[in-house]
Amino acid sequence: MIQSLTPTFVVPSLQAVRAFYEQHFDATITFDGDWYLVLRLGAAEGCNLCFMTRQTPDQTEFTGGVTLNLLVVDVDALHDRLVTRGNLVPVRPLEDHAWGDRSFCITDPSGVRLYCYCDIPAREEFQACFKTPTGR
Repeated sequence: MIQSLTPTFVVPSLQAVRAFYEQHFDATITFDGDWYLVLRLGAAEGCNLCFMTRQTPDQTEFTGGVTLNLLVVDVDALHDRLVTRGNLVPVRPLEDHAWGDRSFCITDPSGVRLYCYCDIPAREEFQACFKTPTGR
């Protein structure tokens, strides 16, 4: 049985991603090696991101194409902190979606997209899409 899922991204600069996540997401460093970095986002033990520099010829640096969904308590407050006061440029604006979230999207220095959202009631046409008894 799977107990954890932690993505690892091969990047050119550990310092850039470390600074970004520490500054904007209050990340906690749980491992900091010369070439490997583990960041914990929030208090949840299973909410980790790993970054590493290239170690072998078969590894290629990440160039984009991944979106990580970050469920937060107050997406408006996070948007204010990151975009309004933090000067980050969103790649998707803060908006409500019919499928049941309010969100915005930014990109980290390595090209990972962060879809920051909170749940809101889904419109009726999306209710049947949810496959759990609670609707989420």
